[in-house]
Amino acid sequence: MRRILIVVMIGIMLAAVSACTGTTTDVAATSQQTEAQQDVSEEEPAQEETATEADTQITLSDDGGQIDGDGATQDGSTVQITKGGTYRITGTLSDGSIVVSAPGEDITLLLAGTSISNTSGPAILVQDAQNATITLEDGTENNLSDGGDSDYDAALYGVVSLTINGNGALNVLGNVEEGIASDGNVTIDSGSINIESKDDGINASEDGVSEIFINGGNITINAGGDGIDSNGAMTITGGIIVSSGAVSDANGGLDADGTVTLSGGVVLATGANNAIPTEGAQKFISVGFDNAQAAGSTISIMRDGKELFSAQIPQTYQSVLYSDAVLAEGVTYDFYIDGELIASTDTQSVSGGMGGPGGMGANGEPPEIPDGEMPEGMPEPPEGEMPEMDGERPQIPTDGERPDGQPPTEDAA
Repeated sequence: MRRILIVVMIGIMLAAVSACTGTTTDVAATSQQTEAQQDVSEEEPAQEETATEADTQITLSDDGGQIDGDGATQDGSTVQITKGGTYRITGTLSDGSIVVSAPGEDITLLLAGTSISNTSGPAILVQDAQNATITLEDGTENNLSDGGDSDYDAALYGVVSLTINGNGALNVLGNVEEGIASDGNVTIDSGSINIESKDDGINASEDGVSEIFINGGNITINAGGDGIDSNGAMTITGGIIVSSGAVSDANGGLDADGTVTLSGGVVLATGANNAIPTEGAQKFISVGFDNAQAAGSTISIMRDGKELFSAQIPQTYQSVLYSDAVLAEGVTYDFYIDGELIASTDTQSVSGGMGGPGGMGANGEPPEIPDGEMPEGMPEPPEGEMPEMDGERPQIPTDGERPDGQPPTEDAA
């Protein structure tokens, strides 16, 4: 049996948080439900309807495209939006961008089957707006990638706060640094969002001011830095999140400089260290290893021989944090890696006063972190190419029910 130290933290979150930066990789996550919870429609609210009437239709094309309506113009390979409203966007730009500058205006970009790559900056840049929303039209797949040298170092970048919703899919490749970034707040309400990035997967960068809110959605991240990184607070109330941060430079799947509130959703975060939730009613378990676990290995969390959640992790990791509404005090949970039982842990309440991130190594010492090295299984992504999003992911519910294989309710746990 390999030597490990298991740190189990489950109860009301009252621990301290430490921040760093992280990177993400595409993850295939699955979960199993027990027979005791077949009807859980009241557990998760129905997904919002995203049928949106557009004021302007934008059809992208390398040959010039077409704009039907007001508020948008195209100059070469750049589409500029300068007026408030809803813009439905389809088509492809192989080397171009959408730039929004509409001071004091509410902007909605309805992505309805579009692919945008830019070799000299973000695929979508929101420079100015009162409110900026990215809506993923139901049943569509949308791709964004960046490149080159730019002050705006993400494939989807907002100088203002960004909100993402809708029941479509968004694949993001951050070749420069981040996948999705904002100088303000980032809010994700719904959608299937898959991010691969050189540095942080999702980043809110204003120190002590920015916040990240995740209220729903199916989010997978494979990051070269932190998976989800807030320079302020982080709040998770829903969704299915598998966030893989890099082992190098002490990154993790979750990282925040401020308060981490966890009150809903299913979260599996891996990396060198993960920020420990300090507020919220949902319990969690944190496990640390002396040695890095192999890229591509599968983590399974079991109870009484039944799988609660399983995910293949795309890069090496030394720390795992798992949270789910079904976790209960006084229950033993088993951790398996590639089918091998590595730990059986009894839950216990966090009493507070703990310092720093979770995932300590043996004898209470932090795990050894490779200095300045990219994690195994995390090659530098090629500039201008979209990631291949292989593997099955949990489906986003549209009828008020949890996805097939979703973990049981707390009563069933």
